[in-house]
Amino acid sequence: MHKLLIGLTFLIFSFSSPEKVWNSSKTIGISPAENWLDQSKDDRLTLVLNSRLFKASLDVSTSSDNNWTLDELWDAYVIKGFPDLLLDFSKVDEGKINIKGREARWLECFHTDHDIRFKQLVVCFVAHGKLHIIICTALPEYYTEQKSNLWAMIKSIETKAKA
Repeated sequence: MHKLLIGLTFLIFSFSSPEKVWNSSKTIGISPAENWLDQSKDDRLTLVLNSRLFKASLDVSTSSDNNWTLDELWDAYVIKGFPDLLLDFSKVDEGKINIKGREARWLECFHTDHDIRFKQLVVCFVAHGKLHIIICTALPEYYTEQKSNLWAMIKSIETKAKA
């Protein structure tokens, strides 16, 4: 009976705690939500909602922080950069959160690409001398459906210094 309880506990834990997916340099990892697939290439971490057609994706990329603060990077890359890069950019909301003890900034927005309207969640934080940019892109109806999964995956992120 004791072995059965241990086995069941292990089985439940296995299904409730998804494995982390890591980028190729093993410096950033994330726990995919149910029905999200790893489509990562090189050092970019990419998850997509399992579907025949595009519904939603989550991309994590990194670059040097160039000794800038999070606020300086946020202002340069997101606040000033996104309106110039994204067609029909419109900000919905923005704020600050904490990811594993690190301050992070986030922004929700709409934009158009190839005549398709998307809703996007952008989250940035600095760790180990790197700016981590998380971009969640979805068709608006799937964004609403997947928003809690997106936040759960973002909050599961772990970073490591490059060995």
